[in-house]
Amino acid sequence: MTTTSKPRPTPEILENGLLRLPEVLRYIPVSRSTIYSKIKTGGWPAPVRISQRVVAWKASDIRKLLERFEQRDAF
Repeated sequence: MTTTSKPRPTPEILENGLLRLPEVLRYIPVSRSTIYSKIKTGGWPAPVRISQRVVAWKASDIRKLLERFEQRDAF
């Protein structure tokens, strides 16, 4: 029996703006260390520094990353 799965829609993310780590983790449920490892190897977008101790990711970068995941799952 063959089953077909429906493509998962990209979650609604702000058009512009910044996402802190907890928000990113809602869309991409991986560990914090996995995120920073992928950034170090160049596979994922780096965050922008908001202040000395605070970073956030551009919503547009996270949306593009999710779209890349969807394209990879399509094959």
